Amino acid sequence: SAMRESENGKEIVEEVKEDIGLKIQIIDGNLEAELINLALWSYIDEKSYLHIDVGGGSTELNIYSNKVKIASKSFKIGSVRALEDNIPLSVWKSMGIFIEGNIDKKESITCIGTGGNISKIFELSNPRKNKTFIQINKIKEIQEYLESFSYEERINKLNLNPDRADVIIPASKIYLAAMTAAKSKKMIVPDVGLKDGLMQVLYKKNKNKKNRAPH
Repeated sequence: SAMRESENGKEIVEEVKEDIGLKIQIIDGNLEAELINLALWSYIDEKSYLHIDVGGGSTELNIYSNKVKIASKSFKIGSVRALEDNIPLSVWKSMGIFIEGNIDKKESITCIGTGGNISKIFELSNPRKNKTFIQINKIKEIQEYLESFSYEERINKLNLNPDRADVIIPASKIYLAAMTAAKSKKMIVPDVGLKDGLMQVLYKKNKNKKNRAPH
């Protein structure tokens, strides 16, 4: 998100390539969402789902019904932006309107949460073995628990990484806001994300190259 929006994103790409020979491809929000979707299909059935992926600068939302994605949108609501109190109220409202306008209010909807912060919140809930979901009330409970510690205590007592200890609380507020808008009580937390979708794409790409290569 930061690379997408920065004025000198392309300059950074060129500088990195020149300095260490690494080629970076900046992808848009839609492709990011598609890559994450690839990793989620095994968790989606005929029911209705709201997928929430919270990053540092943006939140990607995807709504599924009967194994079909019926709506998708990226919002400039991320954990770092929220930490810096840098999200206009209008953007929060637009996220709620998008969710409410694309779900069937008569049908219960289950959320799917991806991203490092919700994975850590799920871990802090001490789930039973093989459990893959967390209730909204438990997320609120973990949020309050985290808020009872200072930033330093979250690092030293809860063993959170420094770059997780500061953003995990604002990230939890984003997940809760989306769940509340959808009137959802439960969130599945699969241990997958952007990297898993990207690996699938790279695997298929290189497998096809191998199959086309002369023997």
